[in-house]
Amino acid sequence: MMITKQRVKKIDGRQFYYFVQSISGDDDLRHQEVNAIGLELAQKAFTGYEVVITTHIDTNHLHNYLVGNSVSCENGRKLH
Repeated sequence: MMITKQRVKKIDGRQFYYFVQSISGDDDLRHQEVNAIGLELAQKAFTGYEVVITTHIDTNHLHNYLVGNSVSCENGRKLH
């Protein structure tokens, strides 16, 4: 992500966007399904931006962390 920022000379200001996507335990989903939901969100909300998705299974409810680059890897525009 930092290489993308350096390539387009946008290394100041907001660096990343951080989201937590919680899934209700009542949904009875497996961690692979929860990760797929996070991937779908990332593809829709961060089209053209790099995103890291991690699915945490170490609590009573599964949840995803999404960290999105604030600079597009396709056109160098900042996400607002």
